[in-house]
Amino acid sequence: MKIYNFIKLIIFIAFSVLLVVFRNELVQDLHYFIGALVFTYGLESNIVLAVVAKRNCIRSIKFSFSLFEMVVGLTIFFAVRNFTHVCVMWAVWSMLRQSLDIHEVLIGEVKGAVAVILIIQSVVSIVFSIMLILNPIHHHAVTHIYLLIAELLVISLPPVIDELLIKKIKKRKDNVEKEEQTL
Repeated sequence: MKIYNFIKLIIFIAFSVLLVVFRNELVQDLHYFIGALVFTYGLESNIVLAVVAKRNCIRSIKFSFSLFEMVVGLTIFFAVRNFTHVCVMWAVWSMLRQSLDIHEVLIGEVKGAVAVILIIQSVVSIVFSIMLILNPIHHHAVTHIYLLIAELLVISLPPVIDELLIKKIKKRKDNVEKEEQTL
């Protein structure tokens, strides 16, 4: 699982850099970008985790939502070409996804500083999604892309930081034990 989190972080950082560099070009072909993004989120959320981490999540609401995301992603990618429709579908998907994140915090699956960051990020994302639904214009789509960049980093950094902290604590503990044995 450790290597999975590091690979995910590297991919998300690379994706974020591409988003910054090509944000204006992305808006022109937004359906490809959003369709692929929603599909990938659905695939990664639980389906990949079920295989990689061997988690039994098939009966969870998150697994069902992952399947829904994959279908919506494919629909946007192949069938939706209207900029306004893509923006509205993206915004509704974002609100649903953020609602699930808030739900995880409220039921106690996510705790501490990560929970606070997740709540703040979710509320901001929902507000921007509402703006995107009410006025699906180029400016709001670009703003939503920037918000997506922040979201990618917020999602991928905490697991890697946790892994590094655990490794550091374990190393200190091993060093203390070695020192005690030599005394």
